[in-house]
Amino acid sequence: MNATDVMVFPYRDNRASDALARVLSYHLPTVTSDNEEFSAVADDWGCVRTVSTDDELVAALSEILENPAERERLQKNAKTYASEMNWDTVADRVVEIYKQVTTN
Repeated sequence: MNATDVMVFPYRDNRASDALARVLSYHLPTVTSDNEEFSAVADDWGCVRTVSTDDELVAALSEILENPAERERLQKNAKTYASEMNWDTVADRVVEIYKQVTTN
């Protein structure tokens, strides 16, 4: 992944993927299909570009490769995603839920 300029996830179905979280943990600019899960990540975090057609894929890849500002935006948002959506954060949330349940 260290040598990757842009990662592409052309999934056709709506299965969640740990692979996307891994790529974002490396702060890589990423283009995905516009399935439900990837679109939610794009909407909530702005760290991936979603596409529906081959032409949109070509346009997104061209923009990311040719526009440093867009590439940096995706990398910055991926870094934010990775810092907030990781196993440590999930574990902390689970502990908080258990504390709330046991005090009620």
